[in-house]
Amino acid sequence: MAVPSRPVAPAPGRMSVDFEERVDFARLRQHRLRRAMAALEASDLGALLVFDNNNIRYLTGVAIGEWTRDKLCRYALYTRTGELYLWDFGSAAVHHRMYCPWLKPENCIASYTTMRGAVPPDAHIVQLGVAEIRDKLAAAGYVALLGNTDADTSRERTLFEQMRARHVDGFVLATARLNDPVLAEAARADLPVVLMNRLAHALGLETVAEGIETAAQLAAIRRLGCDHVQGF
Repeated sequence: MAVPSRPVAPAPGRMSVDFEERVDFARLRQHRLRRAMAALEASDLGALLVFDNNNIRYLTGVAIGEWTRDKLCRYALYTRTGELYLWDFGSAAVHHRMYCPWLKPENCIASYTTMRGAVPPDAHIVQLGVAEIRDKLAAAGYVALLGNTDADTSRERTLFEQMRARHVDGFVLATARLNDPVLAEAARADLPVVLMNRLAHALGLETVAEGIETAAQLAAIRRLGCDHVQGF
């Protein structure tokens, strides 16, 4: 008996039923992640950090409405290790844990958001969000978190050598808060900022100083020999 072929125009996916296979959404989500991973492996990136709603939906398979556009309240991270994280409003994060079984519940996280400037800077919401993302990258092996406060750089040298073995071209140089007095003092003495910068250059790495907010901070960090800055 001949088996008829499937119709050229099957029923829309939103009309899915239990007695026919129409749009396979699980396969669609897996296909998107495989494409994203292939792009990662073909690049020099260690992870993808996305903020646009379309990109978030592509990676996570999650969409919660047009009102979220341009709010800077949702972001997702996809690493070469295959870990996929989604930050969203607290109630939305709970919803994803309940209704998105393709995501790990522990990777659906309440986000930090300034609501496009409605939260005052001294609440340090941005810093908290960045720190959380950095922790996830560190867990994946892409960021070395350095906290040395003395002249002994043996531990940092070991970390940098490991980074070179993973083909890392640079690292982020972060201080607690790059205030002008701190930078002024660092420019006059061999403090950890100076030591780490010299060590990175000795190993053929580039450095990025984050948290630069004023012209004075930029001038001071340039005197320390950092290759790149973020924030100014």
